[in-house]
Amino acid sequence: MMKLLLKLSRAIDWLTERTGLGPGGTVVDVGAGTGKLSRLLVATGARVVAVEPLAEMRALIEGVEAVDATAEELPFADGVADVVTVAQALHWFDLSRALPEMHRVL
Repeated sequence: MMKLLLKLSRAIDWLTERTGLGPGGTVVDVGAGTGKLSRLLVATGARVVAVEPLAEMRALIEGVEAVDATAEELPFADGVADVVTVAQALHWFDLSRALPEMHRVL
């Protein structure tokens, strides 16, 4: 478990270094599930918004804002996000619709 946490921590560091994500920024975590990645993103200092369409999963998200939505219809204004993340849900998305939506909110 410690190895996994270290790898995840390094991944967040890598993301932060390459995107400049930090205080004042916004990251939208799409298909957040129970919010595992969302919670780790809090360490960046950015506003973290978890997007999860399943109420049962969304109810388990703690420590960040959680919204009921799908990757194909994100409820955000154009350009609101500095970073969009997806941990393990990409295979569930209709990519022909989800990718343009993610691009729009970036």
